[in-house]
Amino acid sequence: MIREKYFDNLKTKMLIWSVLLFVIGGLAHFGFQIFNNNFFIGSIFPVNESVFEHLKLAFYPLLIWWIVFFLKNKNNPYLSKQNIVVSACVSIFVSMLFIVSFHYTIEGAFNVSNVILDISSLYIGLLLGLFCAYLILKSKPIPKWLGYVSLILIIVWLIATIFFTYNPPNLPIFIEK
Repeated sequence: MIREKYFDNLKTKMLIWSVLLFVIGGLAHFGFQIFNNNFFIGSIFPVNESVFEHLKLAFYPLLIWWIVFFLKNKNNPYLSKQNIVVSACVSIFVSMLFIVSFHYTIEGAFNVSNVILDISSLYIGLLLGLFCAYLILKSKPIPKWLGYVSLILIIVWLIATIFFTYNPPNLPIFIEK
């Protein structure tokens, strides 16, 4: 009974956090310009209008949020550490996959380029990612090795994000609109 109440409360909090993460991601869109196009700041904030750079609007707010969530809940009796790490990984990648899929479906299949739809895809992606994370958090403890694999995937994506910011390949996802 207490466990169910905890997860009902967590679901409500995650819905609220999705809005806050969306606002933070939206404000982050202008971070590179606010910091006078600082070279190092470009690792965190979008440096151009490419789809890849806009994935930072979901990635970094979620990453920071999950680090804080982990630190606050690592000794929580209702959550296993590996479930938290796997949830973080899944929420990050589901959010980014939705953003990319939505963008290319709308633009490629329907030949529509719309800022409101692009902005909406960020919120929907965050919401879907957090929903998937909630289901994982609520599930039985996940094997530790999956937690380690998830952590490695997050670290690899972090490194790739920084690397491709400064060395973008000549692929459509990296090319500025």
